[in-house]
Amino acid sequence: MEILTLHTENFKGVPLDINFDGCDTDIYGDNGTGKTTVFDAVWWLLFNKNSLNETKFDIKPLDENGQEKHNLEYLVEASFRLENGSTVTLKKVLTEKWTQKRGSATKENTGNETKYFIDDTPKPANKFSAYIQETFVSEDTFKLLTDVFHFAKTIDWRKRRELVLQICGDVDNADIFAANKNVRALENLLGNKNLDDFKATITAEKKKINDELKIIPAKISELKNGLSDNVSDSKLKLESELGCSRKELDTIKEEILLAKNGDTVIRLKKAIAEVDTSIMKYKNLLNKDTTDRQNILLNEISAQQVKESELKAQLSDANTKKSNAEVKISFIETELKNLADKFDSEAADKYPDIPIEDVCVLCGQKLPADQITAAREKEDKARIDYNSRKANRLEQMNTQGKQLKADLTANRENIILYENQISTLEKSIADIKEIITSKQQEYKTLSENKVESSPAIDALEARKLKYLQQITDAETTAEVNITGLKEKATTKQVEIDDIENKLAVIGMSERTQARIAELTKQQKDYAQRFEELSRQLFLTEEFTKTRVKLLEDKVADKFKLTQFKMFTDQINGGISECCEPMHDGKPYKALNNAMQYNIGLDIIRTLDAHYNFYPPIFIDNAESITKLNTDIDAQIIRLIVSEPDKKLRVVVKDETRREIA
Repeated sequence: MEILTLHTENFKGVPLDINFDGCDTDIYGDNGTGKTTVFDAVWWLLFNKNSLNETKFDIKPLDENGQEKHNLEYLVEASFRLENGSTVTLKKVLTEKWTQKRGSATKENTGNETKYFIDDTPKPANKFSAYIQETFVSEDTFKLLTDVFHFAKTIDWRKRRELVLQICGDVDNADIFAANKNVRALENLLGNKNLDDFKATITAEKKKINDELKIIPAKISELKNGLSDNVSDSKLKLESELGCSRKELDTIKEEILLAKNGDTVIRLKKAIAEVDTSIMKYKNLLNKDTTDRQNILLNEISAQQVKESELKAQLSDANTKKSNAEVKISFIETELKNLADKFDSEAADKYPDIPIEDVCVLCGQKLPADQITAAREKEDKARIDYNSRKANRLEQMNTQGKQLKADLTANRENIILYENQISTLEKSIADIKEIITSKQQEYKTLSENKVESSPAIDALEARKLKYLQQITDAETTAEVNITGLKEKATTKQVEIDDIENKLAVIGMSERTQARIAELTKQQKDYAQRFEELSRQLFLTEEFTKTRVKLLEDKVADKFKLTQFKMFTDQINGGISECCEPMHDGKPYKALNNAMQYNIGLDIIRTLDAHYNFYPPIFIDNAESITKLNTDIDAQIIRLIVSEPDKKLRVVVKDETRREIA
């Protein structure tokens, strides 16, 4: 794409009318003559910005007092030859809006209005912008292809790297494995993971293992310090001694039990049980009639209580039904009152008596007799219909009232019935309670009058007391022997506790030794795994270095002057991604101004080919460059400071980039 012509009116106060004819062009002028205005005009026309990417800048010219000049049209118009050979003319016109408010004698500037044209056809702003996007390229891409510094200086290195890889293509794993056989072992290790994820996994695992390797020696040392030096007894010997001591203790406990419950005591306790049985038999025999009568009373009391529960349930049901009937009566009485009021209101309502007009309300003349007759017949029919409907409504209310009164009578009769039932049930319940109370009193009297003593029972009670005294005497005699046995048992228990403590120490020592062995093996396994992970990490670094070499070689083939540093070495021996333009081993930032211009043109040459779009390139301050890289298919417009040229001087070049006379 080439710019053919550029025409401006009042734009930044510099009128321009330049015929580029699609050729390289040098524009000479002293400072302030409008060279940068050429660049700004094109950018404002296409993207509403100036060449510095600013949306707010001074478009309107200033007067001798530094104030904006008003009531002017600010116009930029340019024609372009497109990639397909066709031409298009774009125009943008900015005008001021002046509004006279109510009550004011003067107009005020209330804003600006911008008009857009494509080949002199007016277009709305969105259609104009869409045309630029579709026919040219996006604003970001246009800046990449027209500004020699934008790619190398302005955009983030990540975006720069992304563009370089889009142009040159990345290097895949197969290329790397083919170029360096030493890293082929990594192919199986990677699996479906990418290299960064694989390295992150290895690094994390190495850190975890390294942390463990740091603390394992301290754990082993702590366990060794905790081992007891007094573990000399054999575990088997101690376990055997423990078994023997426990058997001896059990024997002593049996002897104590036998001393407490000797043959004499056991025999006497058995005799007491037999005496108790005999006493119970005598009492049951003496009180047989009383007990039988009490059993009969208990059955009768239970039967009366069941009957009482049934009657109480019936009483509760009757009370509920009575309450429901009372609620219904209250509701019906309310309904009857409302219905009576409604009936009285309906009965009092009468059809309105409206006189028949026999004179025309418009002209005042008497109406024809047939019209008067028809009106009267219509009125009579309406009165008859009204009275008929009224009679029907009154009849319906009368029927409804009769039904409500019938329901009221029925519910009142039901209440009388329920009240009789309640009275009968309450009396029956009171009678049953009296019967239950009488029988319970009889039962109590019988219990109080039971026979508890007789000559035979008294003799048995005396014999029981004799046996109890004999048991006390026997236990007193045995207590002396029991005291010695208890002392013997205590001594034996101390022996058992001592053996169990020694066995516990041995068990703790065995568990500690096992844990030390486990940690030692773990330490060895961790060390082997750490070494393997270090080897894998080394492979990833070799893999990356090979990728760096292949990628930088691939990038170098796409540019003539520019090389790219795609990776940088880190202090820890690793590498990280970057994207820095270079020339003859020097970074872009270290190059002189002229070489930075030429590197920028070299990059644009490759970007033009990548996007297949060749817009004009503006080079400001071109006087500082003695040798410019013109090996590029795009139109180059140089803006050159020239003190003698107090007005812009335009020099158009031919296809060989020589000045046209």
